[in-house]
Amino acid sequence: MCQHYPVALDDLTPVEECLIAKCHPIGTIIKMRPGGHLSPINYKALRGHIIVIPQDPGPLLQILPSPELKLDNLIKVFWLGNRAPVDADLKPFLQVRKDKVLAALQYLVQHNHLYHDLTINHQMIDTWSDDFIPPEIRDNIICLGSPDHHEREGY
Repeated sequence: MCQHYPVALDDLTPVEECLIAKCHPIGTIIKMRPGGHLSPINYKALRGHIIVIPQDPGPLLQILPSPELKLDNLIKVFWLGNRAPVDADLKPFLQVRKDKVLAALQYLVQHNHLYHDLTINHQMIDTWSDDFIPPEIRDNIICLGSPDHHEREGY
């Protein structure tokens, strides 16, 4: 574990991490519960089908946040609850804080050689409110109704 984690990169949400990343995984799945908690994961009991898709990591993004980034294609959120999620449930994992993203990008440009030639997309960032949940993620949350009975807690 890194003991000297830069303040500018500390405590980023998964969405904020996607906005500052020069390349992305095929997708991210987030299972959430009421109260702003992630669903517990037991990797020894994790089962399912996996597809490995080759990617060319060569063409890294040169402008961030990328105007081509489709967050709803990259992040899928499953809601495990009997009620619809509210902002308090979603914010710990899905919020975008304008100042936090800008500070992280500025830090990376100054301190990471992979980001030295990066252009920060101020035009896009200026259109954001100070703190928001991207509508393309909020509008595509998959509500499962009740918690997954196959989950095991306390492991």
